[in-house]
Amino acid sequence: MIRTWRYTLWVMAGLALLIALFLMSRPAEAQQMCGPEPAVLQDLQKRFGEFVIMRGKTKDADVIVTHSENGQWSILIVRQMVACLVLGGKASEIDKGV
Repeated sequence: MIRTWRYTLWVMAGLALLIALFLMSRPAEAQQMCGPEPAVLQDLQKRFGEFVIMRGKTKDADVIVTHSENGQWSILIVRQMVACLVLGGKASEIDKGV
């Protein structure tokens, strides 16, 4: 059971990283929300109740995925302690491998 949960978490992390890398390679169509990493995370927590569920590293940047109890989520790209919101949504659930 624990291995299934870990496997599911790694799959989710891998998918989040692939999405983030895809978005990083595309030109921005709209102005991104960026700021110091601690301030952006605090703002997401205060405004939407989101908390960090995953951190990952790429060659050039870090990726942070946040989630809230009501299913809201965000993906942030962090470079040199500046976090930019690249994607977010309102409907999600964390699959615990069941």
